[in-house]
Amino acid sequence: MKFFCYITLILLILIMSTAYSQQSAQDSQQKPTKGQIIDHQKGLNSIKVDPSAAVVDEHTLKSGDLQKWEITGSWSIQNSKDNSKVSSTLSTGEEKYQISTSNFGATYRSNADDWIITPPITLITNQEQNYKPAKNLLLSFEEYYELESYYDFGIVNITTDDGKTWSTLDVRTGKSSGWQKTVLDVTYYSGQTVKIGFQLKSDESNNYEGWKIKNPVLLSNPLEVTITSINISNFQRTGMVYMNVNVTGTCPDLDMIPRDSFEVYENDILQTKLFDVTPPGQGGSVRMADIVFIMDNSGSMSEEIASVNNNVTAFCNRLKAEGVNAALGLVRFGQSTGNGNPIVENGGVLLTDVDLFRTTIWSRNNTSGSREPGWDALVAASNGFTFRPGVQKIFILITDESAHCPYDDNIGTIRSSGEVINVMLLNSVTVFCMINLNHCTAQQDYSPIAGATNGATYSIWNNFDGIFNAISTQLVNTYVVRYKSSVPTCNGVQRNVRVRVKY
Repeated sequence: MKFFCYITLILLILIMSTAYSQQSAQDSQQKPTKGQIIDHQKGLNSIKVDPSAAVVDEHTLKSGDLQKWEITGSWSIQNSKDNSKVSSTLSTGEEKYQISTSNFGATYRSNADDWIITPPITLITNQEQNYKPAKNLLLSFEEYYELESYYDFGIVNITTDDGKTWSTLDVRTGKSSGWQKTVLDVTYYSGQTVKIGFQLKSDESNNYEGWKIKNPVLLSNPLEVTITSINISNFQRTGMVYMNVNVTGTCPDLDMIPRDSFEVYENDILQTKLFDVTPPGQGGSVRMADIVFIMDNSGSMSEEIASVNNNVTAFCNRLKAEGVNAALGLVRFGQSTGNGNPIVENGGVLLTDVDLFRTTIWSRNNTSGSREPGWDALVAASNGFTFRPGVQKIFILITDESAHCPYDDNIGTIRSSGEVINVMLLNSVTVFCMINLNHCTAQQDYSPIAGATNGATYSIWNNFDGIFNAISTQLVNTYVVRYKSSVPTCNGVQRNVRVRVKY
């Protein structure tokens, strides 16, 4: 997307999906083709791919899988129904397991070269289903270790030739700060049959509690990171940039990713000044959404106007409960007055009181016209309101007509959806369209606008409560990321901005 700071500053937003990883060691194998889906049903973990949604589903390690691992030296699979004897465990029904180099309260042995190795895991591409490409293949596990620093080591290895040669993925020594999660990138090995080996190597003295591992799992496509909007309206005065970032994927606790897991770069320069991240459901007035309803007032829209009125309070209450401070506005179009041209209500001033909005603003809707220039209404909304700094700008267009159906003469001064998209992107607006999907050119008129702005298109005949719930879910599941640019002046230089999430 391109965004302008007044006249001279351009921000080109590159949406980037990343996940925490460490570079895997290279070996003599040829790199597989990019974009492969992992589909295996045995070994370290069971990963199932749902062909209808192309979503990888992770499952916890089962005791039956554990019994197939190759074990040498002091590694053991501990089984205890007494939680007091195992500090942290794998849950497999009534029994509990963890993989450990020592029994509870004991230490590992001297001069150890002890291994626990998974059965073969074939990381293949399933050619029979039309799966989406895998962007990442990650090995994830939780671990606790207490080793002699710089003399004893816990090593994660991988082999592609049944153990004849091994490549090192990761090494640890010393003591961890309790149980911690580790994620390693194994995308390089996609398409091959591998074994993963956890190796404890010690010298002749000073032995400690050792290395414990739980919940090993392979993940494909773990994170999808999307910049849903960016706001630089206050940049010239403060140098501040505000972004709304959506994070989705198969990893747990995606609404609780810590601030330190986020990084923002401008032209590959890490931004650290006044950098802060507000998670979903937190921040109160910091997490703001300015929501403008763009309402068709033609003669056929009375039921839809009533449906919005009946559902808007619940919609705003949910946003408030999730820590989003919402302000509401209205643009009407399609009324008989003014040949249906858009009317920006309340002088472009948004209201945070939903009841006041319903009684004084929404009540101005009427159903009297027949010409509905929806493209003009979207542009009028973008230009006609005073939006708060750092806010998510959300437009909800509701119409049962197309924008330029040849026999309806709805087209106004805006001649194409491309013109609308440019205005929306320049003003960092996300558009949701509730339209008649079967009417003339409505879908081709409005769906590209929703898609280009990270919004969505819904059928106007669907339940409004369900649509508003879907929209609110997208709004509340976003992070607010803000920082002061390292170059806080409008200097006419194009800037590439990317967000990286390490989790």
